Amino acid sequence: LEVESGSNDPMAIFLTISLVELIAAGATAPDLSVLVYFGQQMGFGLALGLAGGSLIAFVVNRVEFEGALYPIVVLAAALLVFASAGMIGGSGFLAVYVAGLIVGNQRLRGLESLRRFQAGMTWLAQITMFVMLGLYATPSEFAAVALPALALAAVLIFIARPLAVWLCLLPFGFAPR
Repeated sequence: LEVESGSNDPMAIFLTISLVELIAAGATAPDLSVLVYFGQQMGFGLALGLAGGSLIAFVVNRVEFEGALYPIVVLAAALLVFASAGMIGGSGFLAVYVAGLIVGNQRLRGLESLRRFQAGMTWLAQITMFVMLGLYATPSEFAAVALPALALAAVLIFIARPLAVWLCLLPFGFAPR
């Protein structure tokens, strides 16, 4: 799940930016520049993530801070990794994800305060995301889209997803049960 999550967002951002730039340039098909851009985004993002994560873990474990400052230092360092990757043309999302994997698998000072802070920030981000999504909804239009939406949900739940799972598991010899 973590690999899917970490690879999905940088790839979606890369594809969106690439396709928008191709459309804006009036191109009818992707060319070699898309592969170069992909290598740059993922290569620099991965390199900065590895280096940044190692540096964050090193600093947190070597410099003694007041206990409440560990989450602030780690958050500031993560933002620095994200911005640095963007400045050199890499994927900031991939860089910060890889840095998080590196830091998250280390023994760190102030670990308990870091965990509490990250849990709180996760809740805040989820609340913000759902409030923003809720602002897109127009209650007066619900009646007009309710039946098509329920039909689409039923097809996705009862047909498309089981079929996709079955097709993905087919090469591995799983029994239907």
